[in-house]
Amino acid sequence: MLQIFYPETTDVYDRKNMPRVVFCLHALSLYLFRLGIAPQIQNLYGKVNFSEEVMQAMMKELSKYGCQLPQFGKIGGILANELPVDEAALHAAIIAINEAIEKGEDSELLGTLRNPTCHLEKVLDENADSYLQCLSDAKMHKKEMAINKSRDQDYIPDAYDELLTQAEIQGHISYVNGKKSEDAVKENTNALFKALTSPVLGLKGVKPDFAGEYLKALAKELEEKETQGGNQSFNHSLNVSLLPTILSKSSVQAIIASVNEESLSKLKLLQGLAEVNRSLEEGTPQETLKYLKSLGPSIPTLLDFGAPLYHEEMAAIRADAQADLNLEEIQGGVRMLSAVARVNAALDTHNPEEVWHYLSDPQTHVQGLERGHAREYFSSLHEARQAKIASGEVCTLLTYLDLQQVIDEVNDRLQEVNDKVGALTGVNEAVIAGGVQDTMIALQHPALQLPSLSPTDSLHYYQLLKLLKTTKCEMLGDSAAELWIEDIVE
Repeated sequence: MLQIFYPETTDVYDRKNMPRVVFCLHALSLYLFRLGIAPQIQNLYGKVNFSEEVMQAMMKELSKYGCQLPQFGKIGGILANELPVDEAALHAAIIAINEAIEKGEDSELLGTLRNPTCHLEKVLDENADSYLQCLSDAKMHKKEMAINKSRDQDYIPDAYDELLTQAEIQGHISYVNGKKSEDAVKENTNALFKALTSPVLGLKGVKPDFAGEYLKALAKELEEKETQGGNQSFNHSLNVSLLPTILSKSSVQAIIASVNEESLSKLKLLQGLAEVNRSLEEGTPQETLKYLKSLGPSIPTLLDFGAPLYHEEMAAIRADAQADLNLEEIQGGVRMLSAVARVNAALDTHNPEEVWHYLSDPQTHVQGLERGHAREYFSSLHEARQAKIASGEVCTLLTYLDLQQVIDEVNDRLQEVNDKVGALTGVNEAVIAGGVQDTMIALQHPALQLPSLSPTDSLHYYQLLKLLKTTKCEMLGDSAAELWIEDIVE
């Protein structure tokens, strides 16, 4: 387009010549449409009506700056003048194309489209019937618009009001080429790869190994656009709602780049998983830690001092499963084993509260914890930890099973003590109450683990225990003194 049509800075910011700005935007739209990379600005003539007051205000504003309203419909002709061909020859060639469209013969249309004078690019034989359909729809729409314009008393007829311009024809050719290529998305990966590598699209970075992933991603994108109502065709100037949804070249290129990045990341991840499993089978703790770190952000936080624990425990899990660990299994394993490692680190601080904090972390998955037993847990775990260090094993950290075993032992031991205290309380209460039968029942409590008792000696047991209790109270000078298990056994 001639530089005389280019807007200046004052045209935009000071509104010195806004018609020139809008005119240039329309020209840019048509130019990009001709290249097949953007839709053409839709013609709203006859669809949007302005009141007389608005029109007068606009004309007043235009006269204020000494401007005239441009003939937007002539943009196609102006762009055609920029082509390095004879204007008359180009005009004749474009008319021939329009006549071939009217006749409806795709072979004749193909011949006119290939006329070098037209300077049309990427005309493909296999798309001839689609060119004819698309151009026929566009020409019919343009005729309808011309009829609407002719009703205006200020209308000045122009040949290109009904004829498709060179720029419009090129835009429709690009649209059809893109649409036909993207139809392969709904077929198979081989056809898709062939379409994506076609010089017509000029796409970059298309890799044969990822053809299946391209197919899925493009199909998903098309489905989403269709669900949202589509874009009512890439060529908005047709204003035909029945045309199928189509992705622009930039959208397809973006999807290819995204699939490439994602697929390469997956490939790298799979290679990393293979290295981790190999190290678990024949490597060292430090090698396992290194390969776990290579998996990047997909793996929870790793602790360097926990390397022996990661290696030993996950190797055992892998051996039990008799199969390589997948990403989810490794993620879960690292999450739990890191929590177990933190318990070990807390034990080395000799701080019972810190040990409880990490021991009660849900990620540790230790069952049966009682807050009131925290100090007993610490004492027993610390003892177990020192024994593990002294053992000379490669992994000196307590494992999850070690933790759970200690917790279970402490719980069982304290429960046994509590049960025994409760049973002794029952015996003392029965002796105080003077119940021979109740005393016998209390002595038979399993927690006391007394040798076989004879029911015929119930009275004797009662009298003996009452005497022992009285004597103990007198000796201690405490009427509330109670019998303990040693007193009863004795």
